[in-house]
Amino acid sequence: MTTYLERIAALSPTTIIANTLASFQAVDAARALDVPSLWIIRESTSPHRFFRYLPRQIQAIGLASIEHATTFVTLADATRRHWPPNTAHVKIGTALSRLQCQRYENGGREARHANR
Repeated sequence: MTTYLERIAALSPTTIIANTLASFQAVDAARALDVPSLWIIRESTSPHRFFRYLPRQIQAIGLASIEHATTFVTLADATRRHWPPNTAHVKIGTALSRLQCQRYENGGREARHANR
């Protein structure tokens, strides 16, 4: 049976993207393979609180991943505010997402036609 790390290594990634705090294993794999990682954080809670449900050994891996991630992207300022100040060694940014509500008026007909 192959391990998670062996499967990732077989792909020969040049960058690893982790989506949500729950995918901390991907950041740990990036560290082990010495490739950059982009960690997209969606949860509006601190990493310490999020990882609390895990056994202590796994919590330690999750929290250590914070130190190893190359770049963080948060999807809301509320999420970014939960991150500890000692993550300043990485880039932390917020991706803005704006829904154009007027496109979805009249049952979304305009949006459907624009996407054809």
